Amino acid sequence: MARPVKAHKIVPCFFHQDREGTTRCFTCNKSLCSECAKTYDGEVYCSPQCAENAKKFDARAEDLKEMDEVYKRRELVNNFQGLIINVIIFIVICLVAFFLWKSELIFSTAVKTNIVNNMPEWAGFLKDILKP
Repeated sequence: MARPVKAHKIVPCFFHQDREGTTRCFTCNKSLCSECAKTYDGEVYCSPQCAENAKKFDARAEDLKEMDEVYKRRELVNNFQGLIINVIIFIVICLVAFFLWKSELIFSTAVKTNIVNNMPEWAGFLKDILKP
C-alpha cells in the first residue's frame, strides 16, 4: 500500500524537482509524483529494481521464518531426548541403589532393620519395599 506524503510538508518528486511528490517508494522511500510512481503487486515503487528488491526481501524473510520453525522443532526434539536420557539415568540409579540395599555389600541386616524402623509413618510404602 502506498504511503502518502505528509500534508504539512511539500516534498518534491525525487526525479522531478519541479513536481510535488504524492507518494513514496515502498522499498527506498523516495518521494514520487504520480508519473514516476509504478505499481507492482499492489505496492508503489520508483523502479523495477526496487520492486525486485522487495520480492527478494520477502523471499528471504520467508526462508528465515521456515528456518526458525525448523530450529524450534529441533530444539523441542533435543529437549525431549534429554528428558528421556535423564529418566533412564534416574531409573538405573534407583535400581542400583535398590539392589545394593537388598544385598549385604554395604549394610548389614541389623543396620537396614534399624533404618527402616526409624522411617516416619508417611513412608509406609518405602518400609514395605525396603524391608531386609
